[in-house]
Order: sequence, then C-alpha cells, then structure tokens
Amino acid sequence: MISPMRQVNTGIIGAGKAGFLFAKAVNASANGRLRMLCAASEQEADAAGANLQQVDRCTGDWNSVLEDDEVEAVFIASPTYLHHEMAIAAASAGKHILCDKPLCLSTREADEMLAAAEDAGVLFMVGFLERFNAAFRVLKQRIASGQIGKPVMVSSRRAHPPRKGTWIMDDTKSGGAFLHTGCHNIDLVQWLFDSPVVHVSAEQVESGISPGFTDVASVIARLENGVLVTQVESYAHPTTMPMGVDRSFEVLGTTGSLYLDLFHSPVTLCNEEGWKYEDVLTWVEYEGRLSGALTVETEYFLDCVIEGRAPDEAQGIDGRRTLAVFEAARRAAAEGRRVEIAS
Repeated sequence: MISPMRQVNTGIIGAGKAGFLFAKAVNASANGRLRMLCAASEQEADAAGANLQQVDRCTGDWNSVLEDDEVEAVFIASPTYLHHEMAIAAASAGKHILCDKPLCLSTREADEMLAAAEDAGVLFMVGFLERFNAAFRVLKQRIASGQIGKPVMVSSRRAHPPRKGTWIMDDTKSGGAFLHTGCHNIDLVQWLFDSPVVHVSAEQVESGISPGFTDVASVIARLENGVLVTQVESYAHPTTMPMGVDRSFEVLGTTGSLYLDLFHSPVTLCNEEGWKYEDVLTWVEYEGRLSGALTVETEYFLDCVIEGRAPDEAQGIDGRRTLAVFEAARRAAAEGRRVEIAS
C-alpha cells in the first residue's frame, strides 16, 4: 500500500483577491493544509475564512502566523510595499516562502529579502503565475523546439481596468502599472527565451484616471540573445472589458510566428449584465474546487517544501531580475534615453 504524501501546514498572509485564491489553491491541493489565514483585521479574516472549504485559524495579526510552530510555509499575498518586511520576518522565523509578484519595490529590498532567506536556509519562490499557465508553457516549448526558426521579436500586452480605491493605484505602494502588472511580461520574455534583458527604453504616463499612479507604460528592450522586445502595460482600460485583463503575446521567428490570445476565452457568458469571458486557464472553480495555473503553481511550491529542494521555477533571483528591468525602465522614461542593465 502506497503511503499518502504528507501535507505542508501553510499560512496565507493577505486575504484580498490573491490571498483568497491562494487559500483556495492550498485547499485544492493534495499536499497542503491551510493552517492559518491572515487578513487586515480579525473581522475580515473571519469573513474570508467562512467562505473557505477548510482553514484551522483566522487572524488579523500577520506575526501570529510566523509565531505558529505548526506553520511550515507561508504565502505572502499582501500589498507589494509590505513584502519586504514580511518576507524577512518569515525567513527569520524559519518559514519557507512563496512571495506573490512583484517581489517588492526595489532591487535593494530584493537583495535583503533573498539574503535573509539564504541565511535562514529556507526555500524562496516568487509567484510568477504565468509560468505555470499551460498556454505559456506550450509557447516556450514551441520556441525551444525551433518551430518558428530563430526568434527575432516578441510583442506583449497586458491591459487592466483601473482598480479605483485600492492600494494598487498608488505608485509608492505598487510601483505603477509597469511593475505591478508588467512584471509578468518582464519575467515571461526572459523565461521564454532563457535570456536576460540587457537594455531598455521606456515611456510612462499618468492618464489622469487615477492621480498619483502611472497607469500606462510602453517599453522597447533587447534580450542578451538579440531578441527585440516590445511591451505595453495599462491600468487605464474600460471597466466594461468582458474579462478583467487583456493578455496577448506574439513571437516572430525567421521561419514562422506564434500568437497567444488570452483575452478571448473559449467560455463566454452573455446575460442581462452583458458579456463576460471566463478565464479557464489561470484560475477556475468548478465542483467546489479551484483549478488552473494557480493550483499548479501552489502544488509545485508545496512539492519543493516536501522534497526539500530549491525551486527551479520562479526563483527569488528571477523576481530580482524583473526589478532591475523595472528600475532601468523608470530611469529611461525619466531621462529620455536607453539604459543598460548590469549583468
């Protein structure tokens, strides 16, 4: 008889959209147990917990998650500006860490977070969800197998409606559209081609929809392998978009091209409230369980914890690399010039 795999007692810090979905993903996994869920207050935590299949304890104090000896791993899904403090504290408490993207707000913070994890001997992974999306994994395989010849250019787009009234709409807390949502595409282009960005030019603007938030960004970059990158990021699109985000990729090669469209879903709902595209790849819930890329990511991290091996995917250094590109792009936009990125 085969012994069942042990379950990792897990704590989730943050009960907003990302944290709540992580909690559902842990509950859907065979190798995780949701030990604690932390929200901004006890009331919010209890309300979130009431909508979960299983959670041992809810709290409004994130330090109590780290003080619980039964918690072996934590998912940090709090606002980005809190990641630095929480990750260092989690490492000091001996907890393995999955920190949602973006890793933090600067390369300095990233260096301190990664050093804390290394010193403590804990595993560290960044929540670059799209790496676990089947569509992007197919894209990467097709590129690697030479089906479009030598890659020449990649064009990416990620567009959201504004999240008015949230911390995201504050550059000092989220880093603006280019970091908060653009970190996905910064990571993806480097991962897809196994090649880092070496220089970048950029423009960033405030549309005025959300004062204090640079909600539109356009980037031209070059990878070390010569591939040209164009990237458009937005948090200024209409709130009537039938899906919460418009994601697309085009890869041009010497003998072919690849197109990825995650805006038009194979499942579309139309009723008196209008049209809605259902995202069935990233996270989708049916029969009471969450499925999709988020559960694949969650199970991968928990497997790493059980097996005691460092993640090969979405390592801490990958999160730091995206921040180096972000800082260079911000400087390029401010100074009106191309900026080189130190290797």
